[in-house]
Amino acid sequence: MIRLSDLWTNDRDTSKDAEGWNARADTFSGPIVPSDDPFVRLIMDKAQPDRGSTEILDIGCGTGRFSLAFAEVSKKILGFDISSVMVSTANHRPETGKHPDAKFVTGDWNSLDVSKIGMFDITIANMTPAICSKLTMEKMVSVSRGWCFLSGYVSRGEKLWKELHRLSGSGQGSESDKLLYAMDYLWSRDMRPEILYHSSHQNRTMPLDYAEKFFIESSRVMYGDDEERDRRIMDILESLSDGETVTMDSEPVSAMLYWHV
Repeated sequence: MIRLSDLWTNDRDTSKDAEGWNARADTFSGPIVPSDDPFVRLIMDKAQPDRGSTEILDIGCGTGRFSLAFAEVSKKILGFDISSVMVSTANHRPETGKHPDAKFVTGDWNSLDVSKIGMFDITIANMTPAICSKLTMEKMVSVSRGWCFLSGYVSRGEKLWKELHRLSGSGQGSESDKLLYAMDYLWSRDMRPEILYHSSHQNRTMPLDYAEKFFIESSRVMYGDDEERDRRIMDILESLSDGETVTMDSEPVSAMLYWHV
């Protein structure tokens, strides 16, 4: 019998995505995620990390903003990300320097040999495209000996993101498909994942040229190169701008799957 998760494949060469992520790395260089973040609270409540023993793996770690929220309650933090610029930012954070064993490494989870990286008490893949297929999901589970946490968008709740998906063509799945595939994969392994939803309201203002760079690079990472789509993005942003800045309201809904191995 073919399961839904058997159809979860990724034929793109993800190694080529590094340039796009490097180009917009500065958009992910904010402060460490606060302790009252709903997903941080979930991990603290469920996994109950301990500074003397808990080893954490952060898949698609970015600039370390999320996993370093657990710096005070972990023995080890290891993160992987395809962006060398983001990894450098993570390694140069003060929280990394103060931690006895925190390290962030440039690597593509899709092609990474995980057989020698060890086993982890908490494995996190927070809002990252690194988990993009059954293979990458299998790797995540294979290095886990405790709690796993996987999050993603249910909906971005923003006009431009909806238009990007429409322009990508009907052959592209939605971002939320990852959560559906992941749940089916876990069910096939006799695991019972639970889910926490989080809704928010965001109001962002950014320079027009910065917005064009951000959304064009994002679309290229997600859907590949397309000059016509790039022009459409610029047209939409210009229609939303005052000539210098763009203000966008959104109501994103995200979700975190969590399960114990």
